[in-house]
Amino acid sequence: MKNVKDNRSSQRAKLTSLRKKIIQHLHSDTHIKAKDIMTQQEKNNTLAHVDVINSKYLDTTKRVFRTSYYISKNDKPLGDHQGLVDLQSQNGVDMGIGLHSRFSATALIDHIVHDMRSTICKNIKQNQGIISILIDDSCTISDISTLIIYLNVQLETSGEPQFLFLDLVKLTNVESTKGIHSELVACLKRHTFGLNICKKHFIAFTSGGASVLTGRKSGVMELLVKDFPKIITWHCLNHRL
Repeated sequence: MKNVKDNRSSQRAKLTSLRKKIIQHLHSDTHIKAKDIMTQQEKNNTLAHVDVINSKYLDTTKRVFRTSYYISKNDKPLGDHQGLVDLQSQNGVDMGIGLHSRFSATALIDHIVHDMRSTICKNIKQNQGIISILIDDSCTISDISTLIIYLNVQLETSGEPQFLFLDLVKLTNVESTKGIHSELVACLKRHTFGLNICKKHFIAFTSGGASVLTGRKSGVMELLVKDFPKIITWHCLNHRL
């Protein structure tokens, strides 16, 4: 506030003049507006607006995630992602401005798979049920050798065992028994099934009929029996399911 000057000599008159100016300022538009600004700051309106914006952004992201999940679950082409997003936008659904391309759909599906698989593996460990492993070697369209790994596990303590896809591992040498064995063990460790857990809960193993998997002297089965002596092995069982 600017300094208030009064030429009158009386101290009482000076104080009276000062009080009058204070009262005038109290009821002025400037003071009322400043008071409103202070009140709004106390209510944290800025933070509230940020929360609203974040909530809206999260809602649009969830819709895009669900669209990607639908494509993956129903085995649809990733190229359909952009069209499904555009269709929902034309129907009045706010789909945001990002994550609309097929490349984004690939990244979203990978994220969903990683999160779901981590949750399932954590659930398996918590239940401390028995684990059976089924593997088979295969080739992709581009002739890349791969190892398909399934688990037969109990997701609930009192429930029936279920087959679950664990991972698809690229093999550098499909004829190498030790290579396949090391890739399998590394995959189990990568998904938190270390040696200590497998020794307690790993009870059975089955595979395809290839000699590199079932060989009596140096097959993958024999290497696993050395690691886990109590497991039951059965060849070609996955072809009979």
